[in-house]
Amino acid sequence: MTEVWGPIFLDYLNGERLPHYVERDDGRREASDTAAHYFEAPRLAAERELLGHIEGPVLDLGAGAGSYALYLQSLGLDVTAADSSPVAVEVCRRRGCRHVSVMDLRDLHLEPTSFGSVIIMGNTLGAHQTPESLPGLLRSLRVAVTPGGQLLVSTADPLDTEDPVHLQYHRRNRDRGLPPGLSRIRMSYKDIIEEWMYLWMPTGEELAEAVAGTGWSMTQERSEGPFRVRLFQATGV
Repeated sequence: MTEVWGPIFLDYLNGERLPHYVERDDGRREASDTAAHYFEAPRLAAERELLGHIEGPVLDLGAGAGSYALYLQSLGLDVTAADSSPVAVEVCRRRGCRHVSVMDLRDLHLEPTSFGSVIIMGNTLGAHQTPESLPGLLRSLRVAVTPGGQLLVSTADPLDTEDPVHLQYHRRNRDRGLPPGLSRIRMSYKDIIEEWMYLWMPTGEELAEAVAGTGWSMTQERSEGPFRVRLFQATGV
């Protein structure tokens, strides 16, 4: 499987400052000049506030460069930085994450009640997900946390935009019976081009529908710009 994020993180860690790109299936292509953003955490005041409620042990799922894991680790929490990219996991280790694991959110095998909290930051909750698949992921995470355990997610609200190209994409999706924030994208970096994948940025209403019946109840929500940071607590399934 072609993967781009590991090389992006590793090169930045080694001092290379090169752009990477995200292409959407309507032809829109956006560039990020460097990977510096992924080496900072928390990135929002809203995230910092709700991260203060997290209890360990913590699973940082889709940890990327490990920045959130390192932040929680600095607060004295026991954290496992997990990512589907072995190269990204090595970056986490080199940066000082004490516990790391290769783990794909599309195929989780977690021990029951093995974590006090799970965090999924930076739109990663919707990576490779659709309305049909997300409830299954949420149920897997519920089983993995202790009674009363927590789930913290940070996602962008797709409706918080005035960009005419995004609005046109939303209309196209609705005409096809799809959520406005469901897109097909692929990443590219240097000569690496990833396979097409789904990225779903659910609206608040859509996320509430996905969460229903999975054993989670939202306890707090914060908004900052287009981002919504939500804290859930484990309840009965």
